[in-house]
Amino acid sequence: MDIEIRPVKVEDEVEMQAVYHIEDKCFPKAEQDSRETIYRRAKNCPDFFWVAVNREDGKLAGFLNGMPVKQSQYTEDVFTDFSLYAPEGPWVMAISLNVDPAYRRQDIARKLLNFALNELRQRQKYSGMVFICKEHRVPYFSSFGAIDEGISECQHGGAFWHQMRQLF
Repeated sequence: MDIEIRPVKVEDEVEMQAVYHIEDKCFPKAEQDSRETIYRRAKNCPDFFWVAVNREDGKLAGFLNGMPVKQSQYTEDVFTDFSLYAPEGPWVMAISLNVDPAYRRQDIARKLLNFALNELRQRQKYSGMVFICKEHRVPYFSSFGAIDEGISECQHGGAFWHQMRQLF
């Protein structure tokens, strides 16, 4: 599939609805961000919110978003506390990497993550990106060179998450 990766169009209601719809399909309710939170993140951190669009039909296939912060550890407040936003970082917390189930198994998540990592490296002001993921995703993020730092103190949605760190 031919995809375009670009910043989200925050003021495009159709695109934002597609983002919300994908979030709803990808995470259990307890782990989902609210529409308000996703919108605020896109509006406050547009340079850290990328979408993958299918060039053939123009539909949103997936997205990745994050937020640069000063803290080095992933905490629950990263999801909703926009006062943590620090444009110079040094860390970018990856908040959501989602691919619509209809577009899975086409390397879209890998393309989104590679795009974001390359973009952040080119900016030359961040130490790295920090992810949280379920245990079964540790090998996936390790394949990018991320280091598993063990169980995170963040228990978003009541789940246990591994903290992974990709150094630049």
